[in-house]
Amino acid sequence: MTTDEINGEDLSPARNNAPELSPEETPASAERSSRAVRKQKRLEKKRRALLGGEDIRYRGPFSYLTLRVFAWIAVALSQFVALNAVFTTAGTPMMPYELSVALSLFSQLAVPLFMISSFATILNKSRSFKKILIEYAVFYVGIALALVVAYERYVGVFVRYFTGSDMSLAVGDAIGKNLDINVFSDLFALAAFNFFLNYHPTKRFQGKKIALFRAMIAFPLLFIIASYVLRMLASIGVMSLPIDVYPFLTTKSIFIHGIFIFISLWLKFRERLFVKLGAPREQFAAFERTNKNSLAFSLKLSLLLVVAALVSFVGFAVLAGIAKDEAFMIYSEAIALDEGISLLFAVPFVMLFSYTRTNNNKTLDVVLPLAGIALTILTYVEVFYNFVLMVLS
Repeated sequence: MTTDEINGEDLSPARNNAPELSPEETPASAERSSRAVRKQKRLEKKRRALLGGEDIRYRGPFSYLTLRVFAWIAVALSQFVALNAVFTTAGTPMMPYELSVALSLFSQLAVPLFMISSFATILNKSRSFKKILIEYAVFYVGIALALVVAYERYVGVFVRYFTGSDMSLAVGDAIGKNLDINVFSDLFALAAFNFFLNYHPTKRFQGKKIALFRAMIAFPLLFIIASYVLRMLASIGVMSLPIDVYPFLTTKSIFIHGIFIFISLWLKFRERLFVKLGAPREQFAAFERTNKNSLAFSLKLSLLLVVAALVSFVGFAVLAGIAKDEAFMIYSEAIALDEGISLLFAVPFVMLFSYTRTNNNKTLDVVLPLAGIALTILTYVEVFYNFVLMVLS
């Protein structure tokens, strides 16, 4: 896309020469003038980087659909890895330790890959904010209710039959704090934040009422914070939560949530900068579909992932140095430092990805979630099979 295609006028930088100091000009006014010149030069530099020149040809080989395939595999693995941790505690692991560590690192990428895919479909205009929000809401509520019903009708009955009591709190302490039960709670919360921050209402919330709409980002933020606090308190043993509560809580740490809150803010401020540099807001949608902006998105996201991984690694090292072995394990699990470190493994996916690559076969968009759910169910079947073997032995 050329500059003319974006706004119909030449946005190439004007040549600004610093004004000469007149005899009447005071040092203070000269300093203000100098600051104005520097500010103008910075704006011209941003204009050249953002709007100047032709669109680039480079596009990464991965599309949003590729990321979704890996994300669904990571969802299934996350359940398998978490349940394997429970079996390991019981003394009968389902896989070697080295394999469980490798799979654990990959399984942490489910939410990041899903969120990058969601941003992609919004930026390339193949899907709307509303559609993504509704999709994740349906998955979130549906999976949570399915898990609660499955426990109450099947697992809970099994537990009560062998123990003679309701073990919901004990099961929650044993399994809930280690199990990423419903990653769609994270996706729903982050999609809601992005919706309230970046969506432009067309009917309601017009004029000054738009501020009220933007203020609604408080709801997903409070949900994320409350879920994180509850899970952390349960993890360190301050309180117990019934197993029925866990499917409704977010599953990831502040590292993963923070990444996508920051990238949502970056997209918001990028639109403002686009307008500030003189381009019409109506043409920002066309600019978003350029390869240039896609590459900028990948670079910015990769930088955030690397920074989060480094912060997490430093925190991990500091905690290891000041805490005893038992306390270190408890608190590192509570604040999920390993999730931050695993974000580094998402960088190759991001750099090989371009949101301008779209999918014309809409059938795949329907079949893929069904295949992902089937794969996850098979994971639970395999775990249940191992559980039966453990009981029989």
